[in-house]
Amino acid sequence: MAKRKTQSYTALDAVSDIKKGKVHHLYVLKGAEVYFHDVVIKAMKGWAEKQGIDVEVIYADELSSAPENTGGGGMFSSGKLYIIKYWQTPKNKKVLASWERFFIEDEDLYYVVSIDTSSRSGFTIKTVGDRVDVSCAPLKGRSLKAFIKAAIKKRGKDITGSALDMLVSLSGGKLSLIVTELDKLDLIEENVITEDIISQYFALQAEGNVFVFWDALWNGDTGVAGEMKQAILLSGTPPAQILATIATFIRGVLEVGQLRHKGYSVKDIASVTSKNPYYVGKLLGIYDTIGIEGAINLLQKLYELDKGIKTGEITDIDALDAVLSYIISMRGKVL
Repeated sequence: MAKRKTQSYTALDAVSDIKKGKVHHLYVLKGAEVYFHDVVIKAMKGWAEKQGIDVEVIYADELSSAPENTGGGGMFSSGKLYIIKYWQTPKNKKVLASWERFFIEDEDLYYVVSIDTSSRSGFTIKTVGDRVDVSCAPLKGRSLKAFIKAAIKKRGKDITGSALDMLVSLSGGKLSLIVTELDKLDLIEENVITEDIISQYFALQAEGNVFVFWDALWNGDTGVAGEMKQAILLSGTPPAQILATIATFIRGVLEVGQLRHKGYSVKDIASVTSKNPYYVGKLLGIYDTIGIEGAINLLQKLYELDKGIKTGEITDIDALDAVLSYIISMRGKVL
C-alpha cells in the first residue's frame, strides 16, 4: 500500500466521502463534540456492513495493553474494521509498543480511533500510512445555529430565532444533546418550534440531561453513558455537582410518586411541583421501575459517597463512577 501524507477533514466531509465509497484505512477523530465522533463511526460501520466487513469495537480505556489484531476478518468476511473508543496515548512505553504492533497496515484492515474527548493527547502511532485526521471540534455561533436549523428543516419544521437561542443555551451548544432531542419533533404537530414548545418537550436542562444519562444506563448502553459523562465533565461541571444533580433528580422521582399515591393527576403534579408534564411523566416512569425502596436506597448511596468525598475517603470522579455502577446494578435486580 503506497504511503500518503496525512489528510485533514471535518467530520461532515469525512462522512460525505465515506457514503460515496471514498474510504481510508485509518480515521483519527479528535475534538470535544461527541456527535461528530458518533456520525463518523456510524458511517464507517454502515460502509463496512455493506462491504461484508467484520466490525469490532474496542474500549481502550478498559485495557492495560492492546488486544491481538486477528487480521482481515474470517472466512466469510471481506476484511475487518476496528473501532477504538476513548483513546489516550499510553505513557508506558511497553503499552505503547503493544498498540504499535496492533495497528497493522493491510489492505483488508480499517481503523477508526476516537480520541477521548477529555484528553489533549493526539495519536502518534505511524504504522498505518493511509490516515485521515478528522476534526470533531464543536460548532459555535452562526455555524451551530445554521446546522440546527438545517436539521429541523429536514424534518419539515422551522424554528423561531428566540427558540433557537433558547435551544442552544439550554444544551450548552452540545450537538450530541440537541440531535437526541430533535427526534421529538415527530411528536409535535406545530410546524414552527417556539420557546413554549422547547420548554414543554425538550429535556435539555440539567435535570433533562440526567434523563438521557439514566436511560442509557438503564438500557445497558454504557457506551452512550460514558460519552455523556465525558461530555459533561469536559464542560467543566465538577463530578460532585453531577452527583448533587442526580440526588435532586431522585428526590423528584420520590416526590411525584408520592403525589400520585395521594390521587394527583399528572397535570396536578406538574402544577404543584412546577415541572412540565413531560418531566412528570418521565419521573413517574422511573418511579414505576425502581419503586420507593430503590429510590431511597439510591439516595442513601449518594449520601454515603458525598460523605466519603468530604472526608477524603474517595475522590469525586471515583464517587461518580461508583454511583453509575450502582444504578447499573439496580437494573439487574429489577429485571
